[in-house]
Amino acid sequence: PLHERALAICERVLGAEHSETADSLSVLALLHQAQSDLPTAERLMRRALQIFETKLGPTHPNTERSRRGLAAIVQQRAGAAGADGQGG
Repeated sequence: PLHERALAICERVLGAEHSETADSLSVLALLHQAQSDLPTAERLMRRALQIFETKLGPTHPNTERSRRGLAAIVQQRAGAAGADGQGG
C-alpha cells in the first residue's frame, strides 16, 4: 500500500510521464513480481520502460535496468505457464 501511495503522489505531483514516476512503477513492479503477481508486474514494468525510453533514452542505465527487469518478468511468466501445462 505504501508504494502504491507513493506512485499516486508521484503521478499527481510530477506527472504520469516523469522519470521519478517510472522509478516508482519499477519498484511496484518488483514487489508484484516477488508476490508472483506477474501480469501486474509486467504491466507496471512495461509502463516504466516506456517512460524511461521516452524521457531518458534507450541507453540510459534506468532504461536498461527496466528492460532487464521486464525480460525477467516475461521469462518468469513463460516458465510459470510451462509449469502449469505440465501438471499431473
